[in-house]
Amino acid sequence: MASVLGLDKKYGVKIIPTKEANWAGVRDKLVNSELDFAHVLYGLVYGVHMGTSGPRKDMAVLMTLNNNGQAIT
Repeated sequence: MASVLGLDKKYGVKIIPTKEANWAGVRDKLVNSELDFAHVLYGLVYGVHMGTSGPRKDMAVLMTLNNNGQAIT
């Protein structure tokens, strides 16, 4: 929705929505710098930061909507 409304241009980024096959693919693309930011599972960022499932890479959480809840409320 942000890309449709043009909010990405306001902050100098280009949002291109893509569909990924699985969470491991998203993780790998974040580690390899193919993605600059992504919507991910809550623990994925911490796992990458600690290097529990592959190469360690510094990560940051800029916004949290919920912690593995069933809905955004």
